[in-house]
Amino acid sequence: MAASSRVRGYVLAGGRSSRMGTDKAEIVFEGRTLLDRAVATMGEACAEVTVVGDRKRVPEGTASVPDGVPGCGPIGGIEAALGDCVRKGGEIAVFLPVDMPLLPGGLLRALVGAWTASKTMRLGVVVEDGRMQPLVSAVHAELLAAIRAALGRGDYKLQPVLRSAAEDLARRMDVPLAAVFAATPLRLGNGRVLAGDDGAELPWRPSPLEWERRLSWFKNLNTPAELAEACGGENKELVPPLGEEHHT
Repeated sequence: MAASSRVRGYVLAGGRSSRMGTDKAEIVFEGRTLLDRAVATMGEACAEVTVVGDRKRVPEGTASVPDGVPGCGPIGGIEAALGDCVRKGGEIAVFLPVDMPLLPGGLLRALVGAWTASKTMRLGVVVEDGRMQPLVSAVHAELLAAIRAALGRGDYKLQPVLRSAAEDLARRMDVPLAAVFAATPLRLGNGRVLAGDDGAELPWRPSPLEWERRLSWFKNLNTPAELAEACGGENKELVPPLGEEHHT
């Protein structure tokens, strides 16, 4: 688990849930609300967990912070979280969206450990099946000023804002972008999770159930149909044999 003095966890739960038609955070999935599940998952990676969003209820013992700039999407939640992180003496904010209930906490913990081990890393994100997942990420407080500037310009597109902030910081630090921005691709095979361009194995092994659900680790539940599919069990036809490697 990441040390609370430096790394703090944030569950992004401030969305409008317009496609779901009801507050996603309070939907019960496998006996717990999505919010409770996300907080528990983040708790496996970070000792201090805060919920971001204007919520009437948060899990007992969990702090909350409202979105600083409502209506601008996830970038507003990230800005609010980084501001909270700085006020509480932290350096790195780790993020998880509330609607990704099947991401294993052990995987998040291993990723956070890899990202924070670097002295120069200021932005760490997962790349899954060739797609960047900026909401499963670690963002250093040094990017806060650039994020606030983007919000001031009305620039709410998360990936370009984060990348531009990392590029600017790399120039100022006079280091290669890769030293600042860790875009971490994952590859799965034989019950193992390999990460990064060098394909190093993460120090974590999924349980049999977690491995069975590996194609759903990074799935967001945005609609009633997606929720129904997730609740209906695994589609075995989509899961390759354990001996077959593939990119998630």
